[in-house]
Amino acid sequence: MNGILTFLNLYAGIFLIIICIILIALLYQFLQINKKLTFQKRRYDMLLRGRVDLNLEELLKAHSSDIVKINEVLEELKKDIERAKLKTELSIQKVGFVKYDAFFDLKNKLSYSLALLDSFNNGVLFTTIYGRESCITYVKEIKNGKSSIELSNKEIDALKKAVES
Repeated sequence: MNGILTFLNLYAGIFLIIICIILIALLYQFLQINKKLTFQKRRYDMLLRGRVDLNLEELLKAHSSDIVKINEVLEELKKDIERAKLKTELSIQKVGFVKYDAFFDLKNKLSYSLALLDSFNNGVLFTTIYGRESCITYVKEIKNGKSSIELSNKEIDALKKAVES
């Protein structure tokens, strides 16, 4: 026993340094583990999102049922989008507008041709001709981008603009 105490007295400084190094290494390891644990705790809290009373199994079941509900809503939204697409195909989607002077002695381009078409290039073509004494409006039916009635150059321009838009 005396031999051990003498040995410790002789090498006390070295033992103290070794113990300090070991303590520093253990402290470093402790801090690293604490950092990882804090990170995992934050991830777990994010996973729970206010559902503190649930355990992990109940949480997974809740998330699974949430996913099923979201998929049902998604399918309903897809159906709504398809119904909306069908409805909008027949609405006015293409417009062509040309202003012009119908008569040489009138200025300010008060006459116009206006083509209103749906996605199938069906619709109407309005032409309003402004004169000194009167203003006349014509309406022509358009089917598949064409009229059964002869069109003026300005009406053709308006129809081309609508079809190309």
